[in-house]
Amino acid sequence: MGKYRFFLAAMIIVLPIIKSLAATLESNGSGGGDWENASSWDGSNTPADMSNGDTLIIYLGDTITISSNLNFNGVIQIYGVLVFDKGKLNMDSNSVIQLATGSDIIALSSGQNDQIRIGDTNNKISVTDINNLVTPNQLTEDSLTDLGCAVTGDCEADPLPVMVLYFRGSQENGRIILEWCTSYEKDFDFFTIERSKNGTFFNTHARLYSKVNNSSKNIKYEFVDELPFDGLSYYRLKATDRNGFSEHHGVIAVKLNEPGFDILLYPNPVTENCIMISYNGLQETTYKILNITGIQLDEGVLQPGINHLQFSSVLESGYYFIKTENPKEISEKFIVK
Repeated sequence: MGKYRFFLAAMIIVLPIIKSLAATLESNGSGGGDWENASSWDGSNTPADMSNGDTLIIYLGDTITISSNLNFNGVIQIYGVLVFDKGKLNMDSNSVIQLATGSDIIALSSGQNDQIRIGDTNNKISVTDINNLVTPNQLTEDSLTDLGCAVTGDCEADPLPVMVLYFRGSQENGRIILEWCTSYEKDFDFFTIERSKNGTFFNTHARLYSKVNNSSKNIKYEFVDELPFDGLSYYRLKATDRNGFSEHHGVIAVKLNEPGFDILLYPNPVTENCIMISYNGLQETTYKILNITGIQLDEGVLQPGINHLQFSSVLESGYYFIKTENPKEISEKFIVK
């Protein structure tokens, strides 16, 4: 939480905080760990360092464990797994836990050792009810008061602004095309495309508004990244509804193939002890011939253009690979008859 500061000549005027901006702490994608351990999260903070109204995100593939009596007031979005192992989580009446499809909350202990409380001290659930929660779901003070609602997920407040059927990407002519489809949208506002070079730190890249706002039919969306990163680009889809609630939908990686760098083998299958290779790179590249078990049988250099490759020894019938290593790694299969 910061302050807006304006500097005029030698005077420094500190304005009061106009609006509190909620921060986000995300699991680091390494498989998870302990709630109180900073190495389990993306950055140097833990949930204990967060302020009221901030958001925690536990991503698919990560498992975060609570093993002590903890407090957190804000939003917890679970796509992976939250485990209680002799732990308790206390949240205020404005807090919410959002369970995406495929997520889970698990209580390992017996009796009342594992608990979730939202709001009043008596407004809590423990082992049996925690293990019976369904997804998607949204745990609030009201849903815990109406325990049947919390367990069945059949609550008045919809847990998610949209249901995303898929989010995928492909590359075409130096561009990356992102496609996704929703099967449900309610009071929905817009999508945010977030992009990353390393798959860890994401920046906002584009925004697309809902086509329908409210729908129970399949709605398809597309975004074209005209200037993707060289090599791999990572993308994350963020959905935001009209109340300002947002959620993330997975992370995908799309590789941009370098133009003008490919090899073509012919004839294939090979009937003689030689093969022609069309190589359209801009500089020479080294290659290796490997059998199906990965044993190297030959090596050499390919020049740009047509290469007549004579194998140093007669290859028996079967499957083989030619693999380039520098400046780019390419592997192509061929058959010897």
